[in-house]
Amino acid sequence: MLKKILILIMGLILVSGLTAGEKIRFGMIGTFSMPFYTGSGYSSFMDNQIGSFEKVQNNPILGFSLGPTVEYSFHSRLSLQTELLLSAAGGGYVLVSGDEREAHLINKFNLDIPVMLKYRIPLKKDRWVYFMAGPQLSILLAESEIVQDGHEYNKHTNSRDMYNPVGLGVMTALGWQGEMKKVDVLLELRYSRDFTRSIRDIGSNYQNVVSIGTGLKFGTAGENR
Repeated sequence: MLKKILILIMGLILVSGLTAGEKIRFGMIGTFSMPFYTGSGYSSFMDNQIGSFEKVQNNPILGFSLGPTVEYSFHSRLSLQTELLLSAAGGGYVLVSGDEREAHLINKFNLDIPVMLKYRIPLKKDRWVYFMAGPQLSILLAESEIVQDGHEYNKHTNSRDMYNPVGLGVMTALGWQGEMKKVDVLLELRYSRDFTRSIRDIGSNYQNVVSIGTGLKFGTAGENR
């Protein structure tokens, strides 16, 4: 039911934009991210992998997000923003024994669809800081696992049944927005977290992503946006 509500909200925003004139603005956003897993189930899963190694460490990986954004303004300081993002996420762990290290990197490609309420605080003409928060739907597109043992890399694909195909979580962002030659430039710090388990059958485990991003918004409408 929640997934259907999110899709319905997106549809309403897009339909509203067809008749909203300057109230709707389009753009692009791109981020560099650090995805990782948390949860007691994931900690137990890592502990079970130690074998002959001395210890195991949680290991964030590098990721990204890229896609279009749509912003619908209904107040001078409030708007709704939705995005359609191709995201590289996942996490990993490192097995350690003395100088020996074996890294396991879980790579996932998702289609992320956040729908966020945006609140803007004006700094001066055509400059704002803003905060956004709202639910996010994540749809699994592909996955793989890479094992690095010294200089040797081995890649294999796990069964898709190992992962939940759809995740529901929250996205938050703190950003700066300024007009430059009739195009708005964005700088953001983002954090997202799933509330549904990412990996099945290992207890509580949740996808977390910290990211920094930049983007552009088109169709400026002055200070009354």
